Amino acid sequence: MPALAKTHLVDSLCSGLSLLNASASALLEALSEPDTAKDTLAQQHYSALKAYVFFLHWIASHAEQQQKDCTARAAPAAGPAKGRTKAKKAAQINSSWDWDADREKLAKAFAGISQIDLWRLCSPSNPEEAFLMLWSQTVRAPCPLPSSVCSELGSALLQVF
Repeated sequence: MPALAKTHLVDSLCSGLSLLNASASALLEALSEPDTAKDTLAQQHYSALKAYVFFLHWIASHAEQQQKDCTARAAPAAGPAKGRTKAKKAAQINSSWDWDADREKLAKAFAGISQIDLWRLCSPSNPEEAFLMLWSQTVRAPCPLPSSVCSELGSALLQVF
């Protein structure tokens, strides 16, 4: 996938997650009294949240792995360059993705969505343990972000748990 398409994908998913955040927050404010229609809507919001977290986690883990692979390949090789030049050019184009900027977008989207009361959104049951683990793995992924973003993410993660 071209670098620009990856950036657009992350932008779209982060924007959708922010919209889900606003919608879920408004829904939770309206859930002051029991209502089966609102409970169904809350379950739909929770399902959407799980999908966003899964896709963003998948993208982040693949991007981190790709970044590690590119760093490992960047070590100078001995001797003249041999092999397929078209494949190398395609790899260079795809590796030009600015994952650091997209990582920060993802982190800010997760920090914003962490304001949602997951236990109330999942009521009467609790959030699934696998979902919480995926959430925490994505938020706690090692990343060189500015300290202000890291502290925001740390406090957001504590609020979730």
